[in-house]
Amino acid sequence: MNKKFLFVTANKYETNALLEDRNFFIFEEKRSSINTDTTFYNVGKFGKYDVVHFELVNQGSIKADASILAIYEAIEAWHPDAVILIGVAFGKDNKNMSEPRQHIGDVLISKMVADYESEKIKDGIQQSDGFISESGRHLTSIFQHYSNNWNYCIQKRKVKVIMGLILSGDKVVDDKEFKSRLFSNFPRAIGGEMEGRGAYSACRRKGIDEWIIVKAICDWGVSKNINKTKNQIIASKSAVSFLKYIFSKPESFDKLPSRQNNESKHIINDTNESILNKNIEQPKGSSFNVFNNKSENMFVAQSVTIDGGISFGKKH
Repeated sequence: MNKKFLFVTANKYETNALLEDRNFFIFEEKRSSINTDTTFYNVGKFGKYDVVHFELVNQGSIKADASILAIYEAIEAWHPDAVILIGVAFGKDNKNMSEPRQHIGDVLISKMVADYESEKIKDGIQQSDGFISESGRHLTSIFQHYSNNWNYCIQKRKVKVIMGLILSGDKVVDDKEFKSRLFSNFPRAIGGEMEGRGAYSACRRKGIDEWIIVKAICDWGVSKNINKTKNQIIASKSAVSFLKYIFSKPESFDKLPSRQNNESKHIINDTNESILNKNIEQPKGSSFNVFNNKSENMFVAQSVTIDGGISFGKKH
């Protein structure tokens, strides 16, 4: 049985990197059958596997339409076997250190995720009491195995995959003192991001054990505006390249447990059949097309342009 994955991005650079290669990710845009679900999903084949992708309306975990509620609703609608957060993160080391362990574009993979927001304050002392949760056992093993042979370079430097504890909170970290305090409290952490703790909560509530964060370093939690756009694009493409390497292999997820129900399998199978029957005409550059479909759950965007060069339109 083919496994199904839920991919989650949180900004346009992450989304653009995931969608730009229409030869690898062949999808149609769909709406779910849940009346209260306003999300637009990209449903199709990412390499060898069935994937449902969506971009969060709000970054972070706790806002309306941020990760905890949006992922919960997406799981309810699509019944994935695993959830993967894709995109950018802040790193622990920076280029000003004498021997940096990390560089822009290095990929951070969560073996564990720590919620650094929850804490107790007593007598002026902050004591963290947030959860530290392990990522999915199967996904962690798979990603660790394939990281050994992945070969991707940025400016002739081979990109590293670094696995470990990732910090997660709703703060945009752009302060040297706060960052220093974070890593003092969690000295084994390799970096941080904003959506992981919400993803963990949604997956735990819905009984999904297999979830993981795959995010590349775009900054160091200080002076984030320096080369911000450039570095987020570099990091997003790096994270997606690693995913493409793994998802191109038909044996990657053989032992990943399946939890699909009949309804979700029919939705995916119908979508894939529709895509394959259309003799897809690949667009140039980073644009892509969304095609007509008679399904009442199918949303077809016409002549809409999103910043970053992505366009939607009918196939002629």
